[in-house]
Amino acid sequence: MYKSRWPLTGGLLILSSMLLFTPEVSRAANWRLSENLSVGGIYTDNVRLVEKRKESSLIGMVTPSILLHGEGRRARFDLAASLIFSTGNDNPVLPRYRALLANELVKNSLFFDLISRAGQGRINPFAAAGSPVINQTGNFTTK
Repeated sequence: MYKSRWPLTGGLLILSSMLLFTPEVSRAANWRLSENLSVGGIYTDNVRLVEKRKESSLIGMVTPSILLHGEGRRARFDLAASLIFSTGNDNPVLPRYRALLANELVKNSLFFDLISRAGQGRINPFAAAGSPVINQTGNFTTK
């Protein structure tokens, strides 16, 4: 069963955004925003990664993503977010998010780093997993 963790991710995104507007980061000399849209398909002959009763499937995927990078004299901010929309999967949407804020608060003495990420991970590390986009093993959860 798919359980959304977007409230947690949304909270981290808001926290990252608030920290983005600290004086050092907001005066960053260089900001870069990149957008991307990927479309693809994958054919697999064993979608559930089982020994018996193998099932084949053609899976289509659309992945919009953004990357925001800011760098200043003593601060750096990176934000990458994407959503993978796929067909033929128990979880048709796979969210991924990663943010990094690195500040040098006191020159050569005091540093502050904040890292935040969200995505899908294995429930059981010893069970068959494959790719959460392709293989329907039920061994993934959004975290």
